[in-house]
Amino acid sequence: MGLDQNLYAVYFSNIGDVEYFPDRFFASDYIDEDNNYLYHCSELAYFRKVNILQGYFEEKYNIDNCEYVRVSDEDIEYLLNVCNKFLKCFSKDFIQEVQDYCDLSLKEYAKKYSIDYSNITIDQSNAGEINTEIFDSINQRFKEIISENKECSEIVEEKLPITKGFFYGDYELNIYYLLDILEVKEAFENVEDFLMNTEDEDVYYTCWY
Repeated sequence: MGLDQNLYAVYFSNIGDVEYFPDRFFASDYIDEDNNYLYHCSELAYFRKVNILQGYFEEKYNIDNCEYVRVSDEDIEYLLNVCNKFLKCFSKDFIQEVQDYCDLSLKEYAKKYSIDYSNITIDQSNAGEINTEIFDSINQRFKEIISENKECSEIVEEKLPITKGFFYGDYELNIYYLLDILEVKEAFENVEDFLMNTEDEDVYYTCWY
């Protein structure tokens, strides 16, 4: 349960003067009962509870559950521009540390950052082993960087704000916002590259919650 989001590359085949749109895309071919080839769909990206991206499409297109909108060049330019500006506020070392904290085991993280693992209090969460003090320390630095940078603050508050909805995920401003920015950036760079190399396909954003 929760917010699932996809970017699909879709090729439509016109049947007469009517372009067929399915109720919901799936990564497959669709052929109607008369064996007419109607569309081919392939998944370019999948997101789970990246509510800042959902908020963008809700604000601009008023998208609702199981609906979809075509991603425009303007959307790609805006999202990449905002993501790149946000990431410039942080050093590469800090971004790497955030990724390491989330990707490595606590023991591996402690070894890489010269922390005595034997003195770490291990807390359990749905994501596995965590240490609240380490998380709070990284998160505090994250928030301080944002508060000290006007453009960064505007992005968080106005340009890609945290969006609440039906099981949309984390609503607190923390390091997971940074990870969402990285995920959106990578996905839309791939979309940009994809569209530069195709003439027959469009990209659509859809959500399911």
